[in-house]
Amino acid sequence: MRSTSIYLLLIAAATACDAGVSPDLEPREGDGSTPVVDVAPAEADLNERPCGDRTIAVVTDTRNNQYIFCAAGDGQVEVLESIWEPARGEELTAQYDDVIELFRAVVPADTSIPDDIIAALRSGQPRVAGLFKSGERRDDFPRLLSSSLCSFSAFEDEYCESCSFCYWADFAAEVVDVGGIGYNELDCTSDVRVCNQSTWHQRTASSSFGDFPFEGDTPGGACASRERLISCDGSTLFNTWVRGGTSGAFEPRITNFWVVEDTMAVGRIFSNDAHSCADNADRDDMRFRADSEPGAYHNYSLIFIKYAHDLNPCEP
Repeated sequence: MRSTSIYLLLIAAATACDAGVSPDLEPREGDGSTPVVDVAPAEADLNERPCGDRTIAVVTDTRNNQYIFCAAGDGQVEVLESIWEPARGEELTAQYDDVIELFRAVVPADTSIPDDIIAALRSGQPRVAGLFKSGERRDDFPRLLSSSLCSFSAFEDEYCESCSFCYWADFAAEVVDVGGIGYNELDCTSDVRVCNQSTWHQRTASSSFGDFPFEGDTPGGACASRERLISCDGSTLFNTWVRGGTSGAFEPRITNFWVVEDTMAVGRIFSNDAHSCADNADRDDMRFRADSEPGAYHNYSLIFIKYAHDLNPCEP
């Protein structure tokens, strides 16, 4: 029996102040040949509808953090969390299992919430009445703590390899429960963990996995994934896609969300509304991509969870 974790630590040679940080792209990906970004973002129209017509709500809370609620269908709502003050490390998407509870937590208590918002969040379908917006992000909002996370070594210590992969393992433990046994105690697991500093990167579940734990099976999608990214010396464009198998067209999820300078984005994708990684649960192919504007770069930490089981050994 074994657990398989593939850890890719890809450290760019450039320092945090050097414009020569390397791109980090998968080979053989047809849309990965050139950067998407060649101009600075227009601040006036930043992040109005990051999921297009599937954007249910954009909420800015009292800490100047933003929460983007996107309809993903089949009872699923994906939430992109944009943290204004990364040094505080407050990740609410990790604290709330229920998307409606998260929504109520970030919307001011005296806000009148239309019934159809709750219905859209429950069904994972777009809201017929259109976008719900609460609050406005302020560019001049004070930061009480300075962040060192644009230093790759500081970022790596916090979100990559510190305390035996605890940041990644905590996410896995949060979303995986097989018969009451947590991810870290299971006999058979498979995942890929990536940590890097880059000017632009693309990572896809089906391209990132090595050998599947069971002989004869082939790499595919993932049951869950999470990427955390901080943008440095400028803004970074963040996109995610999903497809049901390992061939065919990807469908966009988060579309052209600008992670502004010195802020952090946390994106999570699940293959099913139960957040299950059991052997008979759905797997989807998941893709994350980020493109920093000229002169900018980003640090990111990413995990794809492929498989988790306690009854079947990884090696028969």
